[in-house]
Amino acid sequence: MFTIILESFPDEVFWEAYQALWDNSMYPNAFKSPNYIRSLASTHRDMLIVFAGWAAPQQLKGAVFFRKSGNVLKLLSDVRSDHNFFSFHRDCSNSDISVFFNSLFAEVKTRKWSLLLNNLPYWAPYHDIFTKASRQSGLFCLHTNHSICAMLEAGSPESLPEEIEKSKEHRAKTHKLLEVQKAVFEVFEDEEDIENWVDGYCRFHIERWKGTPSPSKFVFQEERAVLLDSLRAWIGDKILVRFSIKKDGQRIAFVIGLREGDALIHHSTSYDPEYFKISPGKVLTYKIIHWMKGQGMSRLDFGEGAEEYKFTYANKVYPLGKSFISARTNVPFILNAKISKFKREQVKRNPALRQFYRLKIWPAGQRVKALFFTFMPFDLF
Repeated sequence: MFTIILESFPDEVFWEAYQALWDNSMYPNAFKSPNYIRSLASTHRDMLIVFAGWAAPQQLKGAVFFRKSGNVLKLLSDVRSDHNFFSFHRDCSNSDISVFFNSLFAEVKTRKWSLLLNNLPYWAPYHDIFTKASRQSGLFCLHTNHSICAMLEAGSPESLPEEIEKSKEHRAKTHKLLEVQKAVFEVFEDEEDIENWVDGYCRFHIERWKGTPSPSKFVFQEERAVLLDSLRAWIGDKILVRFSIKKDGQRIAFVIGLREGDALIHHSTSYDPEYFKISPGKVLTYKIIHWMKGQGMSRLDFGEGAEEYKFTYANKVYPLGKSFISARTNVPFILNAKISKFKREQVKRNPALRQFYRLKIWPAGQRVKALFFTFMPFDLF
């Protein structure tokens, strides 16, 4: 394998090779699907860095896409993803993957780059090779737990609904909403009514998070446009499934789902808070699980995050990591890495301290950054 770096938007030859790579990937991750990653690359083309490994001039064996801010590189897919994979051909040997990572870290050292990589799946088949190569690179590296991914896993598609069928609440609420009140369960895999669907999704997402420390980013029109572009790209990759419930002619609950092998990623959800008491989210999840059975799927991936509702259904939890990699002389970056680790491992364990951090410390750090450290491509505290 030989590696190259692209610092501009790739040509059609590359994208054809990348399509072949994703089709034959050892883990064809939804957030690395060709149309989606190409859409992000086009949007962020002024910040784009592509690191690619080739076995022949037109045979791509590995690839990763970054966004560059200053000298800090973040994974491009992290713009909208639940977990961030590197893409490797299923025929790659451990030796091939080692060459890829050793070459990447050599470039990081030579170019004085820093890597800030979020939501790295510990279950990725190459994860141990990545970690070993980073530690042998001579660079500063800190790998820390960042979040989790909750999943409902079953031995077969037929057994996937077994647990939820035991829930009298789910069965009763579904019967009342769909059979008595005549609401409709919708499934879309194309662009049918997509703009109205996105408008409704965003409107309720804004309402849900209004007045909280994490208001919805969909208050900004450009963020809505990015979402719509992402959905259309995933439709092009044939992996998007939009689910919704319509009552009295109005959609009241939404889920963005992504196909990934025998799994469905429950990527994002939104619902009308006025209907909270009739639990449209629970009804939608009940119907999605039964839809998955009919599709031959046996895993429901609830995506990144430990929201309480996920554990009503999940029976497995998988860790997601965060990696900081840079020259050992990059003191500000290293300090930020150690603060980040402290926040995750100490602050997040204490609910009262976590609330104080979110409401007081983090906003203060952002104000200080805005006044004195605008050049930093990462958060201060």
